[in-house]
Amino acid sequence: MSKISLEIDLMLKKAFILKRVAIMALTTSFLASCTSILKPPSASVDNARLVDVTTEAINVSVLLTLSNPNSLEITLSNIKAKFFLSDVEAGTISSVQKEHTLPANGKVSIPLRVQIPIKSLPEALKRSAIGLIRLNLPYQITGSVDVANGIITVPFERKGSLSR
Repeated sequence: MSKISLEIDLMLKKAFILKRVAIMALTTSFLASCTSILKPPSASVDNARLVDVTTEAINVSVLLTLSNPNSLEITLSNIKAKFFLSDVEAGTISSVQKEHTLPANGKVSIPLRVQIPIKSLPEALKRSAIGLIRLNLPYQITGSVDVANGIITVPFERKGSLSR
């Protein structure tokens, strides 16, 4: 091979590598801009209500509301939360349904339930839970929901008093 053909071959290889690097840089830049365009939805616990108390469990209903500020529908998944009674972790909350759809520029309310076995509560809290049902028992919920296949995680939290 002549020196000129070797130089041309080397220039073509360099051009090919530069083209691939440029494509990768543009693709990365595009994907990064897509996630910055997607605004995170807002999440709030609108209602935590005592459903009933038995000798076996305390049953609580929770309503989680999410608002979508985007002009496209997004998927919600992996709703997880911890439920505290009188500052003691009493149970976990998760959605029965694996995924939910949040409409474009819309809202969705997702009912969630938590069942707190009386056996799992410390002795002092058992007495207060059963004895204070009529007087409002303090609770706290902290959790999160994944948006758009986990691209964004939206936290939520609420403190209040349980009442019927």
